[in-house]
Amino acid sequence: MELVLKRHRSIVEVFSELFNKKGDNIAYEEEGVIPKGEDFQIALDKIAAEIGALTPGSKLIIIDKYFTSVKCSDASQIIELFFTWASNSHIQEVDIYSDIKGNCFERDLVKRFDGTITLRLNKIPSQIHDRYWLFIQNGQPMIVSVGTSLNGLGKKLCIVQKISETDQAELIEILVALGITW
Repeated sequence: MELVLKRHRSIVEVFSELFNKKGDNIAYEEEGVIPKGEDFQIALDKIAAEIGALTPGSKLIIIDKYFTSVKCSDASQIIELFFTWASNSHIQEVDIYSDIKGNCFERDLVKRFDGTITLRLNKIPSQIHDRYWLFIQNGQPMIVSVGTSLNGLGKKLCIVQKISETDQAELIEILVALGITW
């Protein structure tokens, strides 16, 4: 038998429990940093590292107004690196929401993916400004905020960061309302 002593708590003690204590609202997060001059392949790996290893059959949704704004002279190298990375990451489907223009990058991207990985190019809703990569595994999204477009990876400093679960829920609600689903 254990003896437990209880004392009456003051109204101040009871009332103070209703509020967060100092520091209760702080969470540690570590962003991936892609410095200027970073190898393109390493930059892609840092984005994926934010969510961990993917299982076969995963889906990637990229929301980035300038994703397909790649110079024709850079297109083939970027497409090949992106395709290889997606294949090695077990991604089976890629939906890209961008400012679709019918340019050489888009044409060559569709040609390279050629059904090996399902690829869909979609017009980005005008209400979206920031860049997000949604990794979908078993129907569950994990969202990474990416500080630059595909054509900017490794050219200038940028941050990649996994979005917190609370913010993900709110962002998903907004994306679904804008017609972005999986």
